[in-house]
Amino acid sequence: MKFSCAQKDILRALNIAQKATGGTGTLPILENVLLNAEGHLVEVSATNLDISITATIDAQVQNEGKTTLPAKTIVSWIGLVSGENIEFSKGEGEKVNVKSEGSKTTIKGVAADEFPVIPFVEKENSCTISQKALKTALDQVVFCAAAGGTRPVLSGIYFAADGDQLTLAGTDSYRLSERKIPFVSKPKDDVACIIPAKTLMELERILNPEKDGEIEIIFSKHQILFLFDGIRIVSRLIEGQFPNYQQIVPKSFQSTVTVNRQDLIRTVKRVGIFARENNNNIKLHFHSDSMEVTTDATEIGTEEATLSITNTNGDCAVALNSQFFLDVLQVLTGDEIELHIGEKLSPIAVKSTKTPEFLHVIMPLKI
Repeated sequence: MKFSCAQKDILRALNIAQKATGGTGTLPILENVLLNAEGHLVEVSATNLDISITATIDAQVQNEGKTTLPAKTIVSWIGLVSGENIEFSKGEGEKVNVKSEGSKTTIKGVAADEFPVIPFVEKENSCTISQKALKTALDQVVFCAAAGGTRPVLSGIYFAADGDQLTLAGTDSYRLSERKIPFVSKPKDDVACIIPAKTLMELERILNPEKDGEIEIIFSKHQILFLFDGIRIVSRLIEGQFPNYQQIVPKSFQSTVTVNRQDLIRTVKRVGIFARENNNNIKLHFHSDSMEVTTDATEIGTEEATLSITNTNGDCAVALNSQFFLDVLQVLTGDEIELHIGEKLSPIAVKSTKTPEFLHVIMPLKI
């Protein structure tokens, strides 16, 4: 194996692929990246057995071949060298000589045949959507997935391709986010699956919010594949039945409150400082044209804040987890949000006046 390529290209590919390194700790090879030089391309791949990421770059390939190198070592070294180009050449055994302007090193690798096989996903059903739209949707949904617990389905995000839209939904049973995205090209058949939230967090980090390209999503029975910009992300799916979350979405409300989003964020953050010793419990009291945000007195103090609002009904009050409330306020867009409030202890819906295709539902606390 011998090839040369642009330093910035190989560094970007390594940074992307290494997001999938690691695993249980029982397989040291999972800390390595696989370099595969073939034709005029080099593929950089990594896997932790749950997710596999491959980034492809252009290169001048003199001798085709493959090997694996420790991800942290090669990323750190390349990030510190100067020069526009990097040359890789495989020497004796699995030693790889790496050269740049004014610098050269030898890194011990491991044979490529010890590296796990990157799964191949049959193109059974696929769709295409906007990268920018998907990143926004992931920002607004992934944070709702459960971090652990006894229900694995809640640690994933529900993807449903139905009609002309892709629906994403996540819930930890205390809150729920749903976001709909229009297809650029829709799948031939309806699809419903659960994707690990950890996979989507990595995808979210890789997607460029400034680039409005397209991403192809290929669905199969046990795996899903994301294809965009020379990057392939393959992930296992979570087996099981996602909750019928539509049952908890309120169908009617007593009041609709409209409030400035940034003003509310600052207020909840301030009051939340004093709510930390009270399990993040804050109270929202709504009047015809104002709302009060308060918390019970704690050892460090208390605060009562007042905001101007528009309220479609009379006085009412709810209690919420301040951190859960902030999580959704910070992923919304637009200057104003709407709070749809029902009967006591009924779920509260949070919406942005700018994004009607997004819905968030949060369970209130006891007052």
